[in-house]
Amino acid sequence: MHAVSAYLLGLARDHEPVVERADGGVALHSDEGAHPEHGAYPRPTAPDDAPPVQDHGVVTAPRPKSRCRASTSGYIYSSYRLLVLAWSAVRLVESAMSTYRAWRPPPIEWQLDNDEIHIWRVALQAPSASVLDKMSSTLASDEIDRVKHLRLQRDRERFIVARGILRILLGRYLGCVPQALHFTYNMYGKPSLDNAACRSPLSFNLSHAGGLALVAVTQHRALGVDIEPIRDDLALGQIADHFFSQAEQVSLRALPPTQQIEAFFKVWTRKEAYIKARGEGLSLALDSFDVSVVPGASAALLETRDDPAHAGRWTLEDLWPTPRYVAALAYEGRGCRINCWQWRWS
Repeated sequence: MHAVSAYLLGLARDHEPVVERADGGVALHSDEGAHPEHGAYPRPTAPDDAPPVQDHGVVTAPRPKSRCRASTSGYIYSSYRLLVLAWSAVRLVESAMSTYRAWRPPPIEWQLDNDEIHIWRVALQAPSASVLDKMSSTLASDEIDRVKHLRLQRDRERFIVARGILRILLGRYLGCVPQALHFTYNMYGKPSLDNAACRSPLSFNLSHAGGLALVAVTQHRALGVDIEPIRDDLALGQIADHFFSQAEQVSLRALPPTQQIEAFFKVWTRKEAYIKARGEGLSLALDSFDVSVVPGASAALLETRDDPAHAGRWTLEDLWPTPRYVAALAYEGRGCRINCWQWRWS
């Protein structure tokens, strides 16, 4: 086992920060049946005179040192708090509008151009048992074997839906039935279409966490996608110390505590999307390259120490599946048009 994976799984026994994926990567969620005991990530505390802070959309204000304040200072404090509340509400509304406007229903007839990437957002709950059976009937024997090894029924159903929708989507792009698709896997577990059975320039990648999945599809280029739920019950500081680069650790610690959780997950998904796009698993160490960390800055691959040329060869993009999830896309090249579609069962 890779040394990083061994340490990661050791941490998981105490804090459930990560699990090892079948494709050789790592994930910060127990997506396929591994559910160790949850650890606790302490919430940051503010000093008595600190201004109000925002914690994932909930604005809180620290208790003042004394209830006996002059009326003027109390008025200023109350006014400031109201302004922060109003600003936070505006940011939440803007975020929600941009999020849900981005994930549109697909057109009746859709095609994939050479300079285009399609991202599909999929809810992993089949609307009925018959639909779940239909999804299961599209899977290959090796996929059925993976289903049988999952401990929880919920995880088995989510896996079936994720792989079934992947096959249905690829079948639509290729004009064939889902059962006709054959996948091959490289030595690190990354799947691709079997060119001997299907001569196609399609590239794809799948990521699922909790009840959501993302499927990315393009042509003539490698790509990777990763999705994670935003959580505050993990030992994020320990994970960052052991897997982020030195520059990323410094940038993360320099942020206010209330921004560090979301920033951590943005960094993690950017790094996971990149190593999935490269298709090298954890043989490509997570601390061997730097991604952008500062909130508000565009997602970017800043430095790749194994091959400096890679930094200019790949593009990173942030995705917002829902307000409680973060995701990232990595693709080879520059300037692709990205369309985000919402999968609909009906």
